[in-house]
Amino acid sequence: MRKLSVTLSIAGLLALILWILTAPSFSPVLTVGLAAPLEPDGVQQAPTPRTFDSYFTLTAPTIDGDLSEWPAPDASNDFDAETARHINGIFPSRPDLSATIRSAWNGSWLYFAIEITDNAVFTDSANVWQDDAVELAFDALNDGLPGGADDHQFTTTADGRRADFGSATTVYQAATRTRIDGWDMEVAIPATALDLTGFSPAQLLGFNMGFIDDDIGGDDVESHLFWESDRTYETRPDWGDLRLNDATIDISPPVGATPTATPEGATHTYQYDYQGYFLNTDTAISSWDPETNFGNVVTVTVRSNDKIAGLLRFIITDIPAGSKVFRARLSVYPTVRSNPQKIVVQAYKLLRAWSELEATWLQARNGEAWETPGANGATDRASEPTDAVEFDRLNVWRTFDITDLVQEWISQPSENNGLVLKGAAGGEVAYGFVSRNANEPDQEPYHPELVVSYW
Repeated sequence: MRKLSVTLSIAGLLALILWILTAPSFSPVLTVGLAAPLEPDGVQQAPTPRTFDSYFTLTAPTIDGDLSEWPAPDASNDFDAETARHINGIFPSRPDLSATIRSAWNGSWLYFAIEITDNAVFTDSANVWQDDAVELAFDALNDGLPGGADDHQFTTTADGRRADFGSATTVYQAATRTRIDGWDMEVAIPATALDLTGFSPAQLLGFNMGFIDDDIGGDDVESHLFWESDRTYETRPDWGDLRLNDATIDISPPVGATPTATPEGATHTYQYDYQGYFLNTDTAISSWDPETNFGNVVTVTVRSNDKIAGLLRFIITDIPAGSKVFRARLSVYPTVRSNPQKIVVQAYKLLRAWSELEATWLQARNGEAWETPGANGATDRASEPTDAVEFDRLNVWRTFDITDLVQEWISQPSENNGLVLKGAAGGEVAYGFVSRNANEPDQEPYHPELVVSYW
């Protein structure tokens, strides 16, 4: 990986001048964590504790890790780093750590069905808090006081180990199943395990959730996301509530459903300097500096009205020809912007080869001009975007669905010229995301990331 020069290069100076960033200095790493989700202008929301609904069920689920009998989730069931109240460690992208959470109850039991998306799952440590795991924390009396018989931190690892405050337990049931892109978890907790005689409609239990992400194995974890507060091991008044909603949901296999075999598959993560991968490139091209190459800068800029665009390319390795890609996500991490306006960024397939250290607004590489400056010709890029994503805040991942494009690259590697990110018309704002050239330790986890799931 390249080292940053102590003296600002001419290209680097131009990169700063070309859109005069006024945002705070580069600071992608969260120290203790995020106190609350961010408003578009970067101001934290008031940390009002939230309520998660559990719905009444007449039929108890079979605790086997198969979530197909549960109703389909909706947006209220979604959880990731952007909706976490607090984060320890690295801010993970959605393919790296996100979840869908559903809950049900009856008079004697609480049930949870959680689908975790995780591109690297490890369960190689002796302690549950050092592996991929989910924590369900309860203050069943909702008194805000720690240390009672109603206070519990139930931790379930991806391989199905169970613990209460870190010690092995059997007071609740749990089953897990691995998927190509993560793992599923199903849990049943009896009222007696929470020192309660039963459950009833409208009951509020003090509640929190924690999601632990171990990306490389060993006893260190990369991220720990909290639904509320900054801990699950100690009851806190700033936890949220679990509300026992009297609306009924149906938990049962679909009528006529028959089990189907899940094809064996795998997920690969491509990110510069991650697990020995060094085969992606990126740069910016600017209509304001049409002859300048920005291949060495540490921030790739995209500006509205196609004033500045970003080029990216990942060479796909270790995926056999003929593989079927069912999910491919490109994530970038913006850390600076010129003002608080929003921008829609469109991802286009590039049709022409280009060079990271030679590309400019006028040329793709030395001796080969773009058909139309800015990679805007019919032989430069596709006419329609592969995906479009709104950028409205900093220090959060922005993810593009490029599944079909990656399938093309695997089927025909010679067609892989990467893609160009262009700012749509409207407003005047520039966003800069972390380049693969950023080599400070607190920047490297935020290099552009491509996660491909296939069979």
